[in-house]
Amino acid sequence: PVVVPAPRDRAVHDDRQVVIGDAAHAMLPSLGQGGGHAIVDAVVLAGLLAGEADPQRAFVGFEAGRRGEVEAATRRSARAWDVSHGRGLVGRAGQVAAGLAPPFVATRALRAFAG
Repeated sequence: PVVVPAPRDRAVHDDRQVVIGDAAHAMLPSLGQGGGHAIVDAVVLAGLLAGEADPQRAFVGFEAGRRGEVEAATRRSARAWDVSHGRGLVGRAGQVAAGLAPPFVATRALRAFAG
């Protein structure tokens, strides 16, 4: 069974540490974006830490700077999961359409979801 990640309602940092990647913002694996977001998190955080003497300020900036993109990616991933694995009408329709469509259609659909 797949457990749907709940949105984080608390900070991803404290005074001395920050979590990144799936520890900070787990998302469904439907678009394969989790690893990429972990890498972006690391690069963004490294840049902020390099330019800021106070790590706490860098942590706050990291969270504020990444929140919008991560929330959007989490929503896209959930929509893609609903279409490809859902049990309701949308999921069933998506599964039937995927079985009938040529491969390039699936590629275009994934690109549309991925943004």
